[in-house]
Amino acid sequence: MQMKIRKAAVLVPVLIVIIGVLGGSVLMGYLFVFSLLILIFGYVWARMSLEGVEVKTVNIPDSARAGERIEGITIIHNRSRFSRYGLTVEEITDMPGYRNRVTLEMSPYSYRSWQTDLNTERRGLFSLGLFTISTTDPFGFITLQKTAGEKSSLLVFPAALDIPLFHPEKIMEPGKGSDRWLRSGTSSTISRVREYVDGDTLNHVHWPSSVHTGTLMVKVFEPEQVQFKYSNVWLIADMTENVQSGRGDESTEEYAVMITSSLYTRYTKTGLPAGLIVSGDRRHLFPPDTNRSTRRDIERMLATVKATGNEPIDTIIDKEKHRFQPDSIVILITPSTSTPVASAVTSLQSTGCMTVTILIDSSGFGTHAGAAPAVRAISTAGSQVYTVKKGQPIAEALDSRKLPSSHVYGA
Repeated sequence: MQMKIRKAAVLVPVLIVIIGVLGGSVLMGYLFVFSLLILIFGYVWARMSLEGVEVKTVNIPDSARAGERIEGITIIHNRSRFSRYGLTVEEITDMPGYRNRVTLEMSPYSYRSWQTDLNTERRGLFSLGLFTISTTDPFGFITLQKTAGEKSSLLVFPAALDIPLFHPEKIMEPGKGSDRWLRSGTSSTISRVREYVDGDTLNHVHWPSSVHTGTLMVKVFEPEQVQFKYSNVWLIADMTENVQSGRGDESTEEYAVMITSSLYTRYTKTGLPAGLIVSGDRRHLFPPDTNRSTRRDIERMLATVKATGNEPIDTIIDKEKHRFQPDSIVILITPSTSTPVASAVTSLQSTGCMTVTILIDSSGFGTHAGAAPAVRAISTAGSQVYTVKKGQPIAEALDSRKLPSSHVYGA
């Protein structure tokens, strides 16, 4: 139990003693004793006001996902035969944006309850359940505070966004290893028309446009669609500290975790084995698996991991690339625009797997380095490249239909 005493409650008796000693006044002695009795009475009052008061919360789950709303109930019970006045009850928590605080009075042997709304704004492990109950004596000199309740934890998993149009396996113009691609046949879809040049077949002449422009025009068809044959997916999240920027929810760290969580949820929902490598406070490695307990371990890790790694992503990939098979899709999520990222992609290509890079454009998070040079270098190294900008909807950024042809295997 903690106690706070107002300065005036201490200064007044001290001044009375000083005046009494200097003036030799007996009255001052009586006043000093009276002031002490007031303090003693206030302390006893405040302490008795806290006796028999209990508080707890119910309906709070062990875990939730960022963005969910939780409706809890707080119950306070007065087990004493005396009424309680001026009780202030406040929950001790580190959950962002959440406050549970009330001031109330209670009759003997009564209880009060109220609903609390928890908006899980951010991933992480948060403390709930403990409360401080405080009260003040009638004179306002002494405040006593005690801790009540039972401590519990709420694990908030990162948001798993729906990204229905992310299909990196369905791309144009395959590179080497064409035996790993399923071909759907020649497309008959016309994408545009252009002027005729020597060597064009006359079967592709677009006569209406030719008549309209007075120049011979030919049809340009959509490239032939191909699909990569794959049996598992690896996600590699770059949580190296020195490549991060931004703060709080608007940081490259949180974007990387949210994208990783969304992709992992997407693939595991289809029953596809998905593995994960995260370079956070330490290297977290989970081989491709569909086991429910593994999925839970990965979600717990993504809920609490911090971008405090000091091992460069190209070093990690070089050490772990032996795990990737020719029928794997390896998706790298990184805010780094440095040359080693392109080198890491080149290293991945040597395994024969398909590589996809999701580049978080750090220029919108407070750095001056733009993503364009890195995009060119990574695509030239042989990777699809998706760029995610600050504030951009993730589903829009990861729409494979909008992927520029220059970002597809150096096309």
